[in-house]
Amino acid sequence: MKSNRCGFTLMELIFAMAISSIVLGVGYQLYAITLRSQDVECARETAMLSVQNAMARIKSDVRTGSSVHVNGGELRIQGENGLVVYRNKPGAGVERMFGRSHVVFKDVTAKFAASRSGVGVDLRSSIRVHRRPIRIEISSFVSPRNL
Repeated sequence: MKSNRCGFTLMELIFAMAISSIVLGVGYQLYAITLRSQDVECARETAMLSVQNAMARIKSDVRTGSSVHVNGGELRIQGENGLVVYRNKPGAGVERMFGRSHVVFKDVTAKFAASRSGVGVDLRSSIRVHRRPIRIEISSFVSPRNL
């Protein structure tokens, strides 16, 4: 005898919901991993740009300066327009002071080493994003053009 019932049984619905839940859970995890990876890459790019901008600015100031002095953790550059000072600002980054102008290169630390022909510059940035460490280091030796 044939039954005239249409539709799904309760077991079929529960089974379909279980499979849908698993697929949605996996999809959400992939989405969350993608967002975290994007955050890490964005932070890495921002840190790299900050270090590169700091290095470019230091190179420009040293090359146009008439005298360069390293005093402890400070880099002092005497130029035609005045004195430019770079120093580490704890908890903030490398600070560039020129007259009343103050610029901070965020999350960047610097080490300066003087020699007779110029100055060695080591810049580092170390941050954590989603418990992942991001470290960027750039080193350069810069000579004033007038030497």
